[in-house]
Amino acid sequence: MTSPKDTNNADEAADEWKRFEAEHADDLSDISQSRNAKRFEKRAQRQEKETLLSADDLTPDAFADEGPASGRGPRDFEGSSWLDADKVMDEGSDFTPPNPHLGHLDAVKVMFWVLLVVGILGLIATVLVPRLAAVLATVFGLCALVGAAGLITQHRGHTETRSGYFDDGSRV
Repeated sequence: MTSPKDTNNADEAADEWKRFEAEHADDLSDISQSRNAKRFEKRAQRQEKETLLSADDLTPDAFADEGPASGRGPRDFEGSSWLDADKVMDEGSDFTPPNPHLGHLDAVKVMFWVLLVVGILGLIATVLVPRLAAVLATVFGLCALVGAAGLITQHRGHTETRSGYFDDGSRV
């Protein structure tokens, strides 16, 4: 409890402080506007902005759950390994293997592939026949160019496999 005497002392101390401020107002204003005071203020503001919590303040179980529900991390999978593919396939999985059937081959596309391959192989073989190099290089170069140009013009993109508007073409 505060007695009247303590209240009186507090009032006297406040009055004395006000008198001190009034007497030294010029000195106090010079000090508050000094370079050191501004540096101190900036440093105090910087310390207020610093993080209140760092990773060093946390215990290890804040990062890795060691309770009864542990074992759910990305490397804690206890199911089957990809090495057990034969065992998994024998268990009756609903996995459907891919269909390697290429379907109908377009004769024009096959012809362009043949021209491209013959042209490239012919250009490589032209090195072995130096007397006919000019004629063979011209013939095989044209074959390679016609084959490559034909394949480029036949290419229609990757949109023909899409099944709907929202199908972006990715397959699993």
